[in-house]
Amino acid sequence: MAVSPAADVEAEVDHLYGLPLGEFTAARDALARRLRSEGRREEAKAVAILPKPNQAAWAVNQVFRGRRAKFEALLDAGDRARAAQIGALTGGRTEPFRAALKDEERALGELLRAAREALSAAGLGVSEAQIGRIAETLRALAHRPDGRVLLDRGRLVREVDPPGFEVLAGLEASMPRRPAPAPKGEPPKEEASKKMGPTPLQRREAEQARLLKERLAKATAEEKERARRAEEERKAEEKRRRRLEALRDRLAASEAESARRAEEARALRASAEASERAVAEALAKSDRASREAVRAEEEAKRAREAEARAHDALAAAQEEATRAFEKARAAEQASERTREAAATIAREYHAARNQP
Repeated sequence: MAVSPAADVEAEVDHLYGLPLGEFTAARDALARRLRSEGRREEAKAVAILPKPNQAAWAVNQVFRGRRAKFEALLDAGDRARAAQIGALTGGRTEPFRAALKDEERALGELLRAAREALSAAGLGVSEAQIGRIAETLRALAHRPDGRVLLDRGRLVREVDPPGFEVLAGLEASMPRRPAPAPKGEPPKEEASKKMGPTPLQRREAEQARLLKERLAKATAEEKERARRAEEERKAEEKRRRRLEALRDRLAASEAESARRAEEARALRASAEASERAVAEALAKSDRASREAVRAEEEAKRAREAEARAHDALAAAQEEATRAFEKARAAEQASERTREAAATIAREYHAARNQP
């Protein structure tokens, strides 16, 4: 069977109020953010304004979760005490009331020990004043008819005020008793009292009834005053809740704007990084071109040097050729002179032969 989203959130809220007190706020805010990210804005708002319990309320929540059977025994004893108190006020027996109070105190003692252990284990203070506030809250939950509703699955956030009728808790010793039935054969005492006027016992009972009525009226007035203050607190809490919702909406809008600006900043940073990479690549290309230009210049220099050497070699070759040409011409001239000398000698030889 599928679990509804609302039930899922209720289970997570139950988990929140069972966490160590120091982890409550961070876990609540994380749950609200997750719900908001899932599009469940109304549930996120409701979770975001969940109040953090004070130490006394937190201890009661832990006891409720860890000692459920004993807690139920306390609440049952409170139910029986209320019923027995009403019966005693109307002239019934007081023994059930005393027995219920005894059971209540027994359960209360065990729950207070459990509360001390929970506070100590969590590293929180365990003062007598703290334990006193926890005891008052436990008694109030037991005595109030709406105690189970106020407890709300272990989600108390502050101490619980006692109910209006607790001022009557000490009246059982002074409650009027029903007169014992008259023995058979004796005239009813009512008829005798009518003739003799109210007896001291009747006057005392009437005075006690008057005092009881005044105390009941006072308790009723106090209960109305508590209800009025509770209504004022509820309205103030509602006003604070609306203000918190408005602030959280503004915070959400601010977060959205911050996210948008962060996205723009990321885009600008990415663009700047791309520009930096392009500049770096251009610089690298320029550096490579510079190195290539240097190499080309060096090669050109070497080519010019080679050309100069070739030119020098050519000049030397030309000089050598000129010298060789001059030598050849000198040799040719010498050869010409030799031929001329040979011709002269030949002519002289022929001339000499032809002479007688």
